[in-house]
Amino acid sequence: MIRRVVAAVAAATAIALGLGACSVPEVGQSTPTDVETGPSGGTLTTMSLGPVQTWDPQRISSRGDAAFAGRVFARALTAYQNGLDGADQMTLTGDLATDTGAADRTLRVWVFTIRDGIKWQDGSALTCEDVKYGISRSFATDVITGGANYALAYLDIPKTPTGESIYLGPYREGKETEAGRAAFDKAITCDGSELTIRLSEPVADFPGMVSTLGFAAYKEVADKGRGSTYVVFSAGPYTLSSAWEPERGGTFVRNPHWSAASDPIRLALPDQIVYREGREPQEVAQLIMEDSAEVSATVSLDTAPPAIQQQIAAAEPLRERSVNNVSGLVDYLVPNLKSPVFANPRIRTAFALATDRDAYVTALGGMTAAEPITSILSTGVRSALQNPDQEADPTGTVPSTAAPTTPPAEESGTATATAPTRDPSDQDRAAELLAAAAAEADLATPVPIRVAYRSSPTMDTALAALVAGWEKAGFAVELQPITERYFATISAAERADQTDVFWSNWAADWNSASTVLPPLFDSRLNISDGGSGRNYGYFVDAKVDAAMSAALTIADTQDREQAWFDIDTTLRSRGAYVALAERKSMYVAGSDVTGLTTNPALAGAVDIAVIGVG
Repeated sequence: MIRRVVAAVAAATAIALGLGACSVPEVGQSTPTDVETGPSGGTLTTMSLGPVQTWDPQRISSRGDAAFAGRVFARALTAYQNGLDGADQMTLTGDLATDTGAADRTLRVWVFTIRDGIKWQDGSALTCEDVKYGISRSFATDVITGGANYALAYLDIPKTPTGESIYLGPYREGKETEAGRAAFDKAITCDGSELTIRLSEPVADFPGMVSTLGFAAYKEVADKGRGSTYVVFSAGPYTLSSAWEPERGGTFVRNPHWSAASDPIRLALPDQIVYREGREPQEVAQLIMEDSAEVSATVSLDTAPPAIQQQIAAAEPLRERSVNNVSGLVDYLVPNLKSPVFANPRIRTAFALATDRDAYVTALGGMTAAEPITSILSTGVRSALQNPDQEADPTGTVPSTAAPTTPPAEESGTATATAPTRDPSDQDRAAELLAAAAAEADLATPVPIRVAYRSSPTMDTALAALVAGWEKAGFAVELQPITERYFATISAAERADQTDVFWSNWAADWNSASTVLPPLFDSRLNISDGGSGRNYGYFVDAKVDAAMSAALTIADTQDREQAWFDIDTTLRSRGAYVALAERKSMYVAGSDVTGLTTNPALAGAVDIAVIGVG
């Protein structure tokens, strides 16, 4: 899910605002948080279904694999801090860099100082040129595929008329590559330990962008190009002891040249980490729950299935060895504005009010599996707001009369935004509004709608639960289950005439709404003759697009995220989407595992930076 940026992102520059003098705020500190350190030593075992597709930082697309790699061996310019408190975990910190960078007044030129004392596993010093080389690999799109491609979209490198970068990466040679290489060398420069990156447009939250592994350092002499799929050449605390075995795993041992003094993020408590893949999540959860001597130092990297979650939640000894937090992945529905039905804004509002999130969550497995949510912005993203618990009503304008509920601290693990509880009157209001709007638009009642979704046994049940609420409000629902190539299918141009509502989901690549709202709703980045892109409902509003461009240029973090939340409110009030639920993960560990926690800035994954064996 990481490789998301569209080549057409350059269109956003058309409305990017010119800035006067401004100060760039401190995003985070470069010193570790005050985490109670667990015991060091021992062997931690991690288990996952997998398979890991790659350990190449510039190729990783799995959120979970990126979280593991970024805590074990791969290091980018910035990273999110460790900690047991949500506020600490959301603190962006310099990693390879000494801090989170400094920008000029245009927010287009960013300067980072590479930290002294960082060494590769062979003992050589990590340099500014290593960071530059790592970034260059993302441009070799014929060799390095699958990973985050923000560098291609935002670095100040010219593009061809069809939107591709003129720089083709470090593997191409010949006279025809000279212009591209020169452009790259101008966009990224090294002066000793000082790295300067020039962007094609202002990006106020660039420090968050460079936390993604597309900006990880890579040593050129260790690069095997196409053969680097499972190559690990570490600048972090661990490295592979021998070749990775796909579908089996491998063992990560200490990088003898790693120094805690040069790493503000990773506590690196275990002596080694054994990674085993190929085991089903249910099997792994049950095995760890039994807590035999063989698995007492083991943690699952896959969430326990819903049925197992209920067993864990019901037994206090198991709850003490588990964490159950939101993951940042939000399920939502998109009304098709090209549909004759959903072109009517009052019908879109009726549909939002008739959507029973509580029933949807129950069908997914209950409150250990997901939490109802009325905004597409996850709990973690909204934590950057001055008031992260401010109401996010389903339609953006309709006031909520429901009393919010908060899961008990011992169950949620970390503080989360309040989860909305369904107001029974919403159903009546939905029916009244739909009846009036249908009569005014001369539509047959019940109003027929076609809803496409990615089919699975769980999702079949979840959509059936939603149908009950929609039909009670006066819709006649035809479900369209799709099992293969779901997102490619629903984004195709011909689908606009075949479906009225699309199910989808999304998660931020770093902790900012800038990685949620523009990729999904900026019409300039998505809609073309070939289809909708990720803007499945064909929402088009030049003023909203301009507001997104403006938000990218706001230097102050809280002001910027508030601007994004206001844009989100506009999208909801216009019926551009209907949020359903934020998924939760439940991880269980053996009794010898210490410091078990998840990190919302790491897709809610287990944070290997603080975990130990005692």
